[in-house]
Amino acid sequence: GILYIVGALADGGVTTAKLADDAVTMAKIANGAVGTNQIADGTITNADINASAAIAGSKILPTFTSNVEISNSYPSLVITDNNHNSDYRITNNDGQLIIFDSTNGAHRLNVNADGHIDILGNLDVGAGIDVTGNANISGEVIAGDLAVDGTTLMVDAANNRVGLGLSNPATPL
Repeated sequence: GILYIVGALADGGVTTAKLADDAVTMAKIANGAVGTNQIADGTITNADINASAAIAGSKILPTFTSNVEISNSYPSLVITDNNHNSDYRITNNDGQLIIFDSTNGAHRLNVNADGHIDILGNLDVGAGIDVTGNANISGEVIAGDLAVDGTTLMVDAANNRVGLGLSNPATPL
């Protein structure tokens, strides 16, 4: 038969032992009835997340177990430093890899599709630079002493002397 209860149930009056299996269905749960406090920690798995869910990056532990891929017509990775300048955007634009300083609105490094690299600004090299092929220099070369092929040509910048075959020219050329 049917049991009718008149009045309110005491707290804990209905327990899981008194419910038939599958008695509570999604249709019987009111919208908004289940919130964060009703979900036990660690119970939601990857399979429970909809593939189209827009999960904030701050919710993801920054450990990846596979490659991170960005696929679209202008893929970019934005790197924002909340404490200091500058912020950067790394972009692939039609086969050109670009490092862009978004704080100062300036291209810093471009790796072009044909393999040549543009450095848009000064380049400081701490351990020497090796050039294979021609070195084309435009503008003034500002340096201290200059040695070409050992002592074949030596420029003593401090004393304004040039020597051929000498490492320490004694007189001006």
